[in-house]
Amino acid sequence: MDLIHMLNENYPWWITIALAAFILFCTWVVEHLAYKGITRIGRSESISFPASSIFANIARACIWLIGIAILFKTCFDYDVTGLVTALGIGGIALSLGLQDTLSNLIGGLSVSLGRVVEPGQYIEVLSQSGRVTDINWRHTTIVDAGGSTHLIPNSIINKNSLVDIGDSVDARIPFLLPVGADIEAFSNEALMRVKHEFSGQMGPSGARVVFAGEELGGIKGNVVVNVLRTAATAESGADRAFRAMYPVVRKYSAADPVLSE
Repeated sequence: MDLIHMLNENYPWWITIALAAFILFCTWVVEHLAYKGITRIGRSESISFPASSIFANIARACIWLIGIAILFKTCFDYDVTGLVTALGIGGIALSLGLQDTLSNLIGGLSVSLGRVVEPGQYIEVLSQSGRVTDINWRHTTIVDAGGSTHLIPNSIINKNSLVDIGDSVDARIPFLLPVGADIEAFSNEALMRVKHEFSGQMGPSGARVVFAGEELGGIKGNVVVNVLRTAATAESGADRAFRAMYPVVRKYSAADPVLSE
């Protein structure tokens, strides 16, 4: 105690700096643990809590504000209550200056708490579609089928029409068989090949063959394959399915397979 008293008398600024560093370190530890805890809770399947990072980031900001308030009170004997009151008086001007930021923050909280959008969900908004990877205090991050990342402001998602496009997509492969072809045998063999190609990657609708009548002297139709979006897009799924059933079309047609418009 005598040593601390001596240091405090002879080196007051060093004591203040050390105490401030200790408070900042404790604040960082608490903020780090809170962020990891909230993130882990959001990812837990047994706990119903949004997995968006917006809640973890809000908790981090609150913890740092509390830590800084404790630092000012302990090290400088300054009560930040007056500062908070001043901010409250100037809240109208501040809200006007940060209107877009506040709108995005409220929009992010709205879509997250209402479970309108969640990470892992496939959505389409304003012609942009893809998988939601995160929702933070400013924007929602969407990764499209090509791997490009789109940052969409939360206020736009909160105000515009949102489409849940689901976890799977239909890939359509048109075909044209000659009249008289064994359509039953063709259907069975085509389905067998595409199911083998997409084993474990097919959506709930599976695969089916849809005939649309005669056209150009042949039998027109489509092989429709419901593919999980994590496995393939509609375009890549159609390409894979066509390559799989190409030998089948050749087998049941006198000429190369003809893709209809």
